[in-house]
Order: sequence, then C-alpha cells, then structure tokens
Amino acid sequence: MTTLQDEARRRKRNSRLGLIAISPLCFFGLGAVLLRGTATSEILASDPQTSIIGPAAMGLLSWLFSLLTLLGVRPRSWKTLAAAFFLPIFTALLAMAATLLALDRFQERAEFSRGPLRQKQADLAIAEAVFLRGKSGRYEITLRDYSRNFTVDEADYASAFGEAEQVRPRGRCARVTLQKSAHALRIIDLERGALPRGTLVRCPPGIAAPRW
Repeated sequence: MTTLQDEARRRKRNSRLGLIAISPLCFFGLGAVLLRGTATSEILASDPQTSIIGPAAMGLLSWLFSLLTLLGVRPRSWKTLAAAFFLPIFTALLAMAATLLALDRFQERAEFSRGPLRQKQADLAIAEAVFLRGKSGRYEITLRDYSRNFTVDEADYASAFGEAEQVRPRGRCARVTLQKSAHALRIIDLERGALPRGTLVRCPPGIAAPRW
C-alpha cells in the first residue's frame, strides 16, 4: 500500500512540475501572439532602438526556470531529459520575443504620445515577397529600406506576384501611411498587424526612402 501511495504521490508531483514548466511557454506564446496580432502600427526606425538586454535577461531567466523545474522530475528518463533540453529553449525564445514586442509597444506609446507629429502617405520599396506554408498560409513582404516584414492580403499578393512562393520583385512598393515623431518613424493603420488590402502598388520611377 505504501508503495502504491508513494507512486501516486510521485506521479502527482511530476504532473505538477510539468504544468509549472510549461506555463511560461504558454504565457509568453500567448503574449507574443496577442501583441503581434492586435497591432495597429509598427515602428520602422527609432533613436534609440529598444535594448536587447531586457529581452535577453528574460529569456535566460525563463530558460533557467524551466530547466530546473524539469530536472526535478523523478525518475529521469530519455523523455524527461529531452523535454529538459528542448522546452527551456523554446520558452526562452518566446520570452525574448514577447518581451521585445512589449518593450517596443511601451517605447512607441511613449514616443508618439507627445507631439509634434508629422504624417504622410509614402511608397516603400519591397525587397522580397514570400508565401509561408502552414496551417494559415501567410503571405509576407520585406521592405527594402527598413528590413521589416509585414503580412499582406492574399489577393494583393496574387495580383502583384502571381503564384510565386518567393520572389525579389522590381518595381513593387507598399503604399502606407507614415507617422514621424522627433525620434521615431512608424507605419500606422495596420489591421491586426497586417497591411490593409490595396497596399501593394507599382513604384514610381527612382523610388527612394521617404524624406521628411
């Protein structure tokens, strides 16, 4: 009876440790999805840029927390050791991503909550367009002058790039609304973090980065 009770307690303890270890992964993953998916604007350039120290520290702490928690599972097996290796890495990466997104949002709010602000429409050259396979089948573009990726409408992508899964187009731009503060530049009017329909256009001759 004692052996059965000990086994039941061990299983219960291991289950609790597993839930504790996976909770940061779920928390940071959900946070990253919400921060990215609800964005209506995104900073293209800022001075100073968001420091990587905070996200890196959060990633390290999350990695250490998950690792120590999983190493407490007894008895150890190749499954628990594999989980102790991979899960902390995924948790750390998500923690860094979520923290960086959160800091970007705080910086953006602080920077653009005070004036004066200037705003204009501009055509930004596209360096690359790609179709990302998966459950959602996402279409993305990368801007030439700002190295930022944005999701675009499927119909827009098909109209501009046809059925190409990856292309480095010439003469294609994203027509966006820019807003500039004293120290930062951002795109506004995003729809859940994506560029609205009708954004992709042909570039005017001699397209360059916008001047203010």
